[in-house]
Amino acid sequence: MGTGALIGGTFRLTINVSNFSWIYDTRYLEIRENFLQSIILRVQNHTMFKEFKEFLTKSNAMALAIGVIIGAATSKLVTGVVTDLLMPIISLFLPAGDWRTKEFVLKSSVDAAGKITVTSIKYGDLAGTVLDFLIIATVVFLIAKALLPKAKEPAMKDCPECLEKIPAAARKCKACGSVVG
Repeated sequence: MGTGALIGGTFRLTINVSNFSWIYDTRYLEIRENFLQSIILRVQNHTMFKEFKEFLTKSNAMALAIGVIIGAATSKLVTGVVTDLLMPIISLFLPAGDWRTKEFVLKSSVDAAGKITVTSIKYGDLAGTVLDFLIIATVVFLIAKALLPKAKEPAMKDCPECLEKIPAAARKCKACGSVVG
């Protein structure tokens, strides 16, 4: 079934079961220990941290991570504004009752255990989801418009030949190809 032997300072254990063998060799442990020591040395020399820092600064990974975090925080802010500020005002103009649960029943059945299964089109839920999307999109647009700087339009001039608008620094018209002074 199994054999063990001490060969040259390493212990080797072989187990055979149904023509399949497992070998436990202490040399493997030494290799694994050397690998772990090399990783520890790299961490101590900070080369891995330097490489990771270079990766974060040269790629857009850090900007993406910051964007995801800010996006999650913005999502909470927008959800709070919609739920706590806008929806109570909008609900004054909507029909009374729980309109989000309105549905058009297509089929209703009862199984042997007495459980009722309803197949329906939930138009109230769909209308609520569309309304939520429109409100959230409007709030995000207004926040982005307020926080992001407006792009400056470059100075333009007219081409004397074709009267096409071209940048003020242009030396040649992109429309007619004439040289502009």
